[in-house]
Amino acid sequence: MHLAQSTVSKHLSCLRDCGLVTARPEGRASWFALADLSRLKDLLEVADDLLDTSGTTLSLKNHRNHENLEDGDL
Repeated sequence: MHLAQSTVSKHLSCLRDCGLVTARPEGRASWFALADLSRLKDLLEVADDLLDTSGTTLSLKNHRNHENLEDGDL
């Protein structure tokens, strides 16, 4: 990911605090999984709407494939 471990940990902690992911500790590591795919889909749709409204050409639509995701996949 080309990010510092501390940066990734902070982002995952935020996602866990928001209820988007769950964490299962295993030794010194943790396994993360989607907590609720429908909430993530809603969040991505709102983010796309915000990007469209702002006139930004970036889109999240090309980076996701909901049909192949099931609750718990990350």
